[in-house]
Amino acid sequence: MRLWASKVAFTNWPHAGAMVALSVERLSHDLGALEASATCAGLALACSYSSADEYEAEIIRERRAAGAYAQPNAAHLRVLLAATAAACLAALLLLVS
Repeated sequence: MRLWASKVAFTNWPHAGAMVALSVERLSHDLGALEASATCAGLALACSYSSADEYEAEIIRERRAAGAYAQPNAAHLRVLLAATAAACLAALLLLVS
């Protein structure tokens, strides 16, 4: 009996039970908070693509749908060419005169 009593080193026996109950209660609360954090982290890192190639292909599809890779209109190119020619002609006339 004397050896068992010496194992409860710094606490009186009535207080030891309360300390164990409090620590189990705190442990279960901390474990619940940890599980919730892990769930949130898992949702934040979830990716619907299985590879980087699949992700890049989806980005290209979306950009094509938005018109990012559309061929320029021939009429726009003609207008741009005419404006460039006019600007070059005006610059040449200013240099000559």
